[in-house]
Amino acid sequence: VSPSLFVRSGFSPAVSVLKLDVEEEERLEEIMRDHVSPAAKDVLMVWLERCAREEDEKRVMGEEEKRELERRDKSFRKKNVEDDLELKFPRMFGEEVSSRVVHAIKEAFGVL
Repeated sequence: VSPSLFVRSGFSPAVSVLKLDVEEEERLEEIMRDHVSPAAKDVLMVWLERCAREEDEKRVMGEEEKRELERRDKSFRKKNVEDDLELKFPRMFGEEVSSRVVHAIKEAFGVL
């Protein structure tokens, strides 16, 4: 489990996607309050207990696990840049500007 909650929130195999079909706004609020919110808090607590550490606490991680997490995180960052930025920026900013911006972002994220 990576301490990078941002990365894991979007790409984790444990991420949850759900669709709620409700016709009444009150019913949606009830579902969110009584079901989704407690489950989300439980997931957050697991992450906090296992991954989020104070600076003076060290999480013991093997070298192989560390390399695998780094490889996965880099892959997720690269895919995110390719799928989101490389596809959307040219329509918003034109090819020349978006090319320079995307290149700088790739360089910053180490995914060139």
